[in-house]
Amino acid sequence: MVRNFIGKAILKFHGWKIVGEIPKETERCVLVAGPHTSNWDFYLAAACMHALDIPMKIGIKDFWMKFPMGILIRYVGGLGVNLSKDKKFNRKGQVAAFAELFDEHDRIAFMISPEGNRAITDKWKTGFYRIAEKAQVPIVISYLDYGKKEAGIGPIINPNDGLDNAMSILMDFYEKITPLYKDQFSRDKRYPKKNNS
Repeated sequence: MVRNFIGKAILKFHGWKIVGEIPKETERCVLVAGPHTSNWDFYLAAACMHALDIPMKIGIKDFWMKFPMGILIRYVGGLGVNLSKDKKFNRKGQVAAFAELFDEHDRIAFMISPEGNRAITDKWKTGFYRIAEKAQVPIVISYLDYGKKEAGIGPIINPNDGLDNAMSILMDFYEKITPLYKDQFSRDKRYPKKNNS
């Protein structure tokens, strides 16, 4: 597969390696991506997903799916979704719209960053959890460790175990990972580190 070859070539060129096993849950999941502090994150994450043949998909406003940009966006995994606020999709509806993508695709690792964007935040977004809960698929944690130049898959979370459980696992896991810009990463203040951790 061409994308697989390109992904591996990109990682080799930049001196990155993939570590650990790739669980079967990556075939159909909400794929949490982090830490997210740079535009480089998506570039490297996409290369990793293609190198591993993980069916990465990202939700994007359908406006961007028009020719000619849509050709490239579809190639890297973009799925156009109508998120217009003046129609039936409001904030609650966006979760439903993304969850419905799992009805349309047998293989889909829907990638989303709970930090929302590259700016530092101490309140992470919980849409990733709501989507997994509604679609009844596992949450798979993926990561890029810039300190080690390593990428891989972390814990797998069952959304039925609750939002607090999912967020606590994310916080504890990502604190051990080195982002590109350390001063742009923050733990969600609603989920402080436990005293015995």
